Amino acid sequence: MLQLQQIHENLGRQVVVLGVSLDPESPPVERFVASRGLTFTILLDRRGNVANAYRIRAIPTLVLIDHRGGIRYRHEGYPGTAVLTRELQQLVAEAGK
Repeated sequence: MLQLQQIHENLGRQVVVLGVSLDPESPPVERFVASRGLTFTILLDRRGNVANAYRIRAIPTLVLIDHRGGIRYRHEGYPGTAVLTRELQQLVAEAGK
């Protein structure tokens, strides 16, 4: 999550970072967000609608969506900074064309 916070801080004008929590209650999510100083939006998916729509089978799962709304990259687990940076740079460059 801290890597996503860094992306939000560094690329916030070029990409949108959203977190999705499957926790049915908001207080644990609020505590988690506050304890880590997260400032990007966290969506509460209490019924699992987002998880089902994106076929989330593992936590964490990272989905990168391009400027047209298509899923371009999908990672179960964190892919690592180098991979994520390369993929984001490619998506940002494509969006700017």
